[in-house]
Amino acid sequence: QEANLIRFGPTWTVDPIKDLEFSASYYALFAPTDVPTLGATQSLPADNPARLFTDSGNFRGHFASAMLKYRFSQHMTGHLWSEFLFPGDYYVNRDLMCFLRAEVMFTF
Repeated sequence: QEANLIRFGPTWTVDPIKDLEFSASYYALFAPTDVPTLGATQSLPADNPARLFTDSGNFRGHFASAMLKYRFSQHMTGHLWSEFLFPGDYYVNRDLMCFLRAEVMFTF
């Protein structure tokens, strides 16, 4: 496991109306070993704020994402994409991480 990551979970997709698609995913994230990746700050003392990983724990956290896609015309599409990571006991910092992006694409 080069990435030390196992991802398990479902994705749901629905097309409620013509040209609109909604998809949502949930993944439980696990680390097969509690040894962090190369270049990590694991050698730092446990109370050092630069430390990224705990000495124990294999649960990386919960990951949820949702995407809303719409085709405005033959040449214009767009999407709204969101992601949320709820870190697990593998990490020292357990603050929620969020991502949100809106994008409009033109093709000719």
